[in-house]
Amino acid sequence: MDAPRFLPAQKWGCLSWKHLKGLSDENVVSELKANVYMQYLCDISLKEAAKFMNPSSLTRFRKQIGSKGIKLIEEEVLKTLKKARVIVDDVW
Repeated sequence: MDAPRFLPAQKWGCLSWKHLKGLSDENVVSELKANVYMQYLCDISLKEAAKFMNPSSLTRFRKQIGSKGIKLIEEEVLKTLKKARVIVDDVW
């Protein structure tokens, strides 16, 4: 059986969780397998989480999108959160 493919948005969710919690790639993958809140954030089912990527997948994803890609995604997420009034301008 082939390993499941994970969408960039799912990987981005994992990277966001990593930075939010200050975790290593290894700890992100371990936490994803045990934390239903993180699974929900990353739109990954319990079944998918059990087969989730290894930590090096997150490293490769960061290299693929590069620092400019990460910055662009961060800006878009921040803009969306502000528009939805999840956060306010003076906090950031």
